[in-house]
Amino acid sequence: CEDLLASSILRVSIWMMTLTSLIFNCFSIYLYKKSHVVKAHDWMVSVLNLCDIPLGIYLLIIAITDVRLRGVFVGLKTSWTNSIACKLASALSLFSLLSSAYMLCLITFARYSIVQNPLKSIFKSIKTVYKFSFAGFITCILIVTVVSVGYYYYEENNEAPNALCLLLTGTTNSFTLNIVSGLVASIQIWSLVFILSSYYFLIKAIKHSEKSVKSCRKRNKHLTEITSRILLVTMTNILCWFPSSIVYLLSLSHYPVSPKVLSWVTVFVLPINSAINPVISVLTRQNVKKFFSKQL
Repeated sequence: CEDLLASSILRVSIWMMTLTSLIFNCFSIYLYKKSHVVKAHDWMVSVLNLCDIPLGIYLLIIAITDVRLRGVFVGLKTSWTNSIACKLASALSLFSLLSSAYMLCLITFARYSIVQNPLKSIFKSIKTVYKFSFAGFITCILIVTVVSVGYYYYEENNEAPNALCLLLTGTTNSFTLNIVSGLVASIQIWSLVFILSSYYFLIKAIKHSEKSVKSCRKRNKHLTEITSRILLVTMTNILCWFPSSIVYLLSLSHYPVSPKVLSWVTVFVLPINSAINPVISVLTRQNVKKFFSKQL
């Protein structure tokens, strides 16, 4: 492969994914800041947007590098994988993968808790949500720091494991990368199982509440709308996590993943949630819906 991204489809697509991710995530956070009523759910969604932004920055670094080194990448590949930019990109991608999975699980559990215990749920408190979000954020930063220090400094690896700067084991015999590959695959698979299971019981609880409390139909309708929105977001993560977890498991077994496959996974699979989630979040916000209804 003479270039970082060999296909013109990949080159166009990575810019589309990058711009969509960065613009809509930032816009979603802006809408939250502009809202007059601070809700715990909206706060968690804005934190999810914040966790998705690093993956957009990672894609931006890869896209710019592809343009900058096009035609000469083969001769400068070692220089690129040795660069600070590549090492920063690897840290950003890992942080985004871990933190977005955590936030989606937190959002799902919080919604389930509120539906089950609408008066007593601790997740109705914005302070509680602050604490859980902050704890997850700091934990992900610590994991990324330990992994980066362990791989690049403790194991004395000057180069990133691959040209796309993803912390995958591949054919590299690295204890740190083995841990990372296993950790990411496990988190994605168990998050997927947890979220799908939670939504099964959540939908059952909402249906039961609609039947038993007719006077609160407006509240239940609102809960159903929020649940449908989060379920749609979760489906995008199925498309993201399932293929990427397979890649990480193959990497853990030291199966050589070809650069072409890795390129397609990087451009079309990893950014699915960070690109689509904020679009869904923006289009389903009440102030945006009111704006479009007025225009129509």
